[in-house]
Amino acid sequence: MKRLLQFNALAIALCLGFYSNAQVIDGSFEAGIGGGAWTEVSPAFGTPICDTGCGDCGGPCVANTGSFYAWFGGAPGAVETGSLEQTFNIPAGTSASIDLWVKLPGTASGLATDRLEVSLDGTILSTLTALDSAAYTTYTLLSLDISSSADGGSHIIRIEGFQSSTVIFNVLVDDVSLSVDGVTVGLFEEITEPKFKVFPNPATEVVNLTFGEINGDALVSIISVDGTVVSKELVSNVFNKNLAFSTANMESGVYIVEVKNEGTVTTKRIVVAK
Repeated sequence: MKRLLQFNALAIALCLGFYSNAQVIDGSFEAGIGGGAWTEVSPAFGTPICDTGCGDCGGPCVANTGSFYAWFGGAPGAVETGSLEQTFNIPAGTSASIDLWVKLPGTASGLATDRLEVSLDGTILSTLTALDSAAYTTYTLLSLDISSSADGGSHIIRIEGFQSSTVIFNVLVDDVSLSVDGVTVGLFEEITEPKFKVFPNPATEVVNLTFGEINGDALVSIISVDGTVVSKELVSNVFNKNLAFSTANMESGVYIVEVKNEGTVTTKRIVVAK
C-alpha cells in the first residue's frame, strides 16, 4: 500500500515557472516530491512520485536508478487516476524519441482498462495495460518515436496511470529522457559536446567507440530496447581510447550505448542493420 504524501503546491507553481520551456527536467524524479519540474496529480496519494517509504507492491516497488520513481495506481479499494506532466523543448533534429523505463509489478487485475498512457501534446503515443504485465515484470525500456515533433518548439509530455476498479493495479516509471539525433538530453542535462562518438550508425559488423578527453575508468554497456544488457565492459583509462564491439551476437534493431564515468551517465542510440 502506498503511503499518503503531501507537498507544497505553491513551491511547485513557482518552480514550474522557472522550468518552463526547458528540455526534459528531472526525468529520474530525483528532485523528489514537489520538485517543481513535473505537475503531480494523484487523488488518492497527492503525487505519483515515491521513494522506498511508499511501501511494497509485490514487485518490489523500487526505483530503476536513484531513490525516487513514479508509482501509478496502488490504491486499495478505490479508483485512481494519477499523472505527471511537464512542458519542455524538443530541439530541432531529424529523429527524436521519448525513452522511459517501465515496470508492472504485482499486477493482479488483468483488466485492459487498467493502463499507462504516455502522450505528447494530447496525442497518445503508447498504452500499456495490465495484459502487458508479463513483458514488464522488471524495468524495461519503452522508446517512443516523436521525430515529427523535433521542431525546436515547446511541447507537453504527460504520463498517466489508470486504476479503473477497486482491484489494485501497479505500474512504475523511471528515468524519462529525450533523445534527438542519437544524443540523449534531459535528466538535468543540456545538449553538449558528447563525451564519446559511436560509428558507424547504422552498424553492420562492428560498433566503434571513440572517447575524447575523458579521465578515469568507464563502464560501457550496450542495451537492447527491451532492457537486455547484451554487452558490458569496464574500460580503464579511457582518455582518447578507441573500442570496437562485434555485432555478431546482436540482432538487427535499436540499441542504447551507455557510458558511466566518474558519477555521470551518457547514452547514445545506435541501429544495428544486418
